Amino acid sequence: MSTMNLQEIHEKIAGINDYLGKCLWMDFEVTSMNGGEIILSGCIDQSYNDYAIEIEFKSPYFVSTLFSWHTDTSVPFISLANKEEVVEMNVRYRVEEGNYIFKINVEDYEKTPIYIGASKIDYRIINTEPFAQDIQKHIC
Repeated sequence: MSTMNLQEIHEKIAGINDYLGKCLWMDFEVTSMNGGEIILSGCIDQSYNDYAIEIEFKSPYFVSTLFSWHTDTSVPFISLANKEEVVEMNVRYRVEEGNYIFKINVEDYEKTPIYIGASKIDYRIINTEPFAQDIQKHIC
């Protein structure tokens, strides 16, 4: 199983956080989950399924998640788990070497409820300016 190196992981995380940091808000849902990939899709209004970003975790090892949530875009959306969280996830899931443990920021949760163990991460920005459109059509 080939993995990404730590620098590549940090670059992907920075790209995701940079994009979402420029957004007023973003709602997410799990749009695909199987043994080969987990895809999280973000949009400004889930009733339209007009996705602005997709985040793909390749070769997932485990997932502990909500199926949909709101994100506080004033803080980083995604990061690697800290040492304490890594120990906790290793005890719970016996994470194999070569996997990274990602944690996702969720609005109104003091401690994140979303952790994903995977060897790779990638993202695709579908709409570079989701708030440049007429926002009224999305929130009315």
